[in-house]
Amino acid sequence: MAHLLLVALNLTIDLPETIMPLLGDFFSRLLSAGTRNKRLPSAAKEAAPDQGTAGQADADASIAAILRSLRATANPPADVYDLISPPGLHGNTLNRLRAKIHDIPPMPEIWHQIQQILDKPEASATELGACIAKDPVLSAKVLMVCNSSAYRSPASPEITNMPLAIARLGLDATSNIIFQTVAPKLEKGEENRFQVHQIWMHSQVISSLTRILVAPCHRLSLHDASLMGMLHDIGKLAILYIESDDKLAALKKAIASGEETLWAEHKILGYTHIDAGISLALHWRLPKQVRQYISYHHHASSLPASAIPIGLRHGMVAVSLAHIILRHFTAAGEENMGRLIWTPQGCTYAAINDRFIASELQIPLNNEETYRLIEREMARTRQIMPELFS
Repeated sequence: MAHLLLVALNLTIDLPETIMPLLGDFFSRLLSAGTRNKRLPSAAKEAAPDQGTAGQADADASIAAILRSLRATANPPADVYDLISPPGLHGNTLNRLRAKIHDIPPMPEIWHQIQQILDKPEASATELGACIAKDPVLSAKVLMVCNSSAYRSPASPEITNMPLAIARLGLDATSNIIFQTVAPKLEKGEENRFQVHQIWMHSQVISSLTRILVAPCHRLSLHDASLMGMLHDIGKLAILYIESDDKLAALKKAIASGEETLWAEHKILGYTHIDAGISLALHWRLPKQVRQYISYHHHASSLPASAIPIGLRHGMVAVSLAHIILRHFTAAGEENMGRLIWTPQGCTYAAINDRFIASELQIPLNNEETYRLIEREMARTRQIMPELFS
């Protein structure tokens, strides 16, 4: 896969402490022995929960504690959207959705050229850098982020070389930056712009966390994990573009009152962000697997893993767990989320399966080291995106 492109650089790079984690075998293959190797401990090596616990503070510092807290505060909605046999879309609703999606500008050709490069096993940083350089705006954005405080320590030199910028950022972070930069702008006014910005920030964090969570099991490439996290909610962008302020206000009110997100969307709009996301993915000619990610990204929150196609289970459970982790670390700011249309309370994640997380994702549930690694990633996120925490 394309993550081998950094090997072609044959460089030892001084990466800052705040770099977005690239874990597991991916990280150890791509970076030199002098680079920090961050990876989740193996679930097989996890100590029993009652061994080595220094106190209540340590006992609370685990994935298991996050899941217990979620279940203790869960308030299941009265009505839940049927993901197994979803209600059909009315003919007029489907035609309107397709017509409105068709009005959205397509993805520029450079996006598809970049994806073709990333999908090559023999992809090189030189080839990718040359493609990015065709677009001055895209080049400037990649270099700006690469040299920002989030990725560059005070002692590190400023980078102006695109292959080195890709190496500092990491392949998947670069891919996310590219997507956000070249994707057609769907904002309609200040409030709409706020909602779109929140969705992009949310997606970036879910992308980063999903990569961390799938690394131990080696069942999914980190590039695919990044795509899952980044693109799972693009249907919400389509809804913001398509619907009137009155419809969006009604949707916001329904979700804020405790209605489940998909149920509220279908009741008020006649379709869900899953329907809109699949339509937009087709319109933007996104890869087939992206449409599958969008189709199933809510399944692990309310259904057993067996309800998800086997090739998607690990990724979809990881995406749901990433949402739970994000909700845990942003809980202090939930009282200030009244401006958001889609709030964390719209999903319960009641069906998330501890056994699957431990045995299949190979994530140690009671290991404090795992928690601290994620805690550091969220601290980095707080530095870059303080709006998510306030």
